[in-house]
Amino acid sequence: MTHPATPKRTSDVLRALRERFRSSSAETVAAFREMARRLADAPSDPGLVASLRADVHRVRGTAGSYGYVDASRLAALLEERVARWAAEPDLDRAERATIVEHFVSALTLAFEQADAESAGVPRRRVLLLAADDERAAALRAEAPLHGFEVRTLDAALAT
Repeated sequence: MTHPATPKRTSDVLRALRERFRSSSAETVAAFREMARRLADAPSDPGLVASLRADVHRVRGTAGSYGYVDASRLAALLEERVARWAAEPDLDRAERATIVEHFVSALTLAFEQADAESAGVPRRRVLLLAADDERAAALRAEAPLHGFEVRTLDAALAT
C-alpha cells in the first residue's frame, strides 16, 4: 500500500529532482553549443532544426517545472523562433548559430541566477528611466546575457 507524500517528503523529492536537473544542465548547455556549431555549418538542415526545437521544448518545460523560470522563458522564446525556422527555411539562416550561442550564454546565466536566488543572493537589476524605445530594446536584449533583469520606470511616475 502506498501512502501519499507528506509536504516535507514532497519538497525533498522536488529539491532532489531540481538538483538532478541542474547537475545535468552542463550537458544540456554543451549540447546546445554543439548544435550552434552544427548550425554554423548547416543552418538549413531540417533534421538539426527539428532536433533543436525538440531539445528547446524539453528545456522549456523541465526548467519551468523545477523553478528555473527565466531559463524556461528563454527556451520558450527560442522555441518560437526555431518553429519559424522550420516554417521559413531562409529566416535568420546566416544568424542561426549566433542566436543559439546567445541563448546558451543567457541560459547559463539564468541557471546561475536562479541558484544564487535560492541561496539568498538578490537578483541584479537595471532600472531604465525614460529611455527611448530603441535604446530600451537594445538594453533589454543585452542585459540578460550579463545576468541582469531590466525594469522600466516611466519618467512621469518618477517625479
